[in-house]
Amino acid sequence: MTTRTTTLCAVLTTLVCLPVHGCVEATGGAVEVSWSLRDVGGEGTTCDDARIGEIQLFWQVGTRTRADAWACDEGRGVTGFDLEPGPVSLWLEPSCADGPVTPGSFRTPPVIVRTITEGEVITLDTQLVEVRAQDCGDTCTCP
Repeated sequence: MTTRTTTLCAVLTTLVCLPVHGCVEATGGAVEVSWSLRDVGGEGTTCDDARIGEIQLFWQVGTRTRADAWACDEGRGVTGFDLEPGPVSLWLEPSCADGPVTPGSFRTPPVIVRTITEGEVITLDTQLVEVRAQDCGDTCTCP
């Protein structure tokens, strides 16, 4: 190929790819979180056995609370870059596949406070989510 043809190919490729793969402006920071599910008795359990449909990540900035959720069996999730820069409180909660969570039936780590920086991702180490899933009757996290 000639230099002129190579340059033309590079320019055309760039022009074709820009609308498809264009940049997205970050207006805040993001959070990446992973989790491990356990029965409160210490045994490992699956999302299906515990009837957990999603894991929710909540965040609070000032008095405003928002959340994102991912399928429990994915084991991890990443928010968009839409968390406001500054101090943020973060916490996890399970969400049942069919109906509400039984109050007081799960344990998650205490609230985590971090500082969000625009364009950056905060990575939370694997968070342990303890649920009542075995031999619990009406006190199961997701009856």
